[in-house]
Amino acid sequence: MKNSTWKNYLLVLGLSLCIASLGGSVANAEETMFYQKPNAENALKAAGSVRSSPDELTISNENSKLIEEAINLDNSNKEYIDTVISNFKTDISTNSTDLNTMITDSVSQLISSSKQSKVNFQQAITKEQEIDSDSKNSRFDPILAARTAYRAGAALVSSKGGPQTSWYMLHAEVPFAWSANPSNVTHNNDAWSKKVATDNGFNAAIYSRFYNEVYGKQSATLTGRHKFTVGDPFYALANVTYNVTFNRLSNGGYKATYKITDIYDFEWGNYENISVGFGNNYCMAMQKLGLIKPFNISIIYNG
Repeated sequence: MKNSTWKNYLLVLGLSLCIASLGGSVANAEETMFYQKPNAENALKAAGSVRSSPDELTISNENSKLIEEAINLDNSNKEYIDTVISNFKTDISTNSTDLNTMITDSVSQLISSSKQSKVNFQQAITKEQEIDSDSKNSRFDPILAARTAYRAGAALVSSKGGPQTSWYMLHAEVPFAWSANPSNVTHNNDAWSKKVATDNGFNAAIYSRFYNEVYGKQSATLTGRHKFTVGDPFYALANVTYNVTFNRLSNGGYKATYKITDIYDFEWGNYENISVGFGNNYCMAMQKLGLIKPFNISIIYNG
């Protein structure tokens, strides 16, 4: 090969290698940038980190403490808070400022509701401990008769359209008057959660407030009390406390997260369905004997 030809060959080869090398470097650089780009999910997992970038969502230290306080008050608050934050992430225009504003609003109201629920539950326990003195001093043992009637009442309530009420009745029963209270019950996006959260009367109450207090905002939380008037929610729950957090989506609609709480305790009642009225009276008689005790109910629904 002539010297001039050899030189030309080396020159072309060298240029080809340089181009290939540069092309590989650019490709590798683009690939590195893609995988290193932070995303909202990873940012939320690292909440409280001092790192920050336009693509990160970070929870402030103050809100981290609020979240911890809320969960310490009621462990079921964790599901509600997790769902609220997850819903917030579905809005493509989210940022840390909006996220923390939403958390402060929703969790502060949640803490207030949880504290009041603790007060109400203590009052229910105090009432339960005031066992009827006539029952204590009775010359015959009323326990067997009371349990038999109570369980028959629970079955009757279920057959007359109150299956969840019946389940709560049986869950409330304890072996002895000195037994601990039953475990708290949490419903998380199950059929009962949907039935309660989508109750016509409840929805009407929420959405009448929605248009006055939420519509047009990035996020907002509604807190209040509601009295159910018909069906199983009325028999099982009656008066509840609710927290509903709304997050505006990129399409202009809203995502709602519900937390509905109640204390299952018992009062003498006059119901339209007399069978359920009897069931409630069985509850009161059993409570007087210390054989059923109140427990907390939490209902989480992602609507």
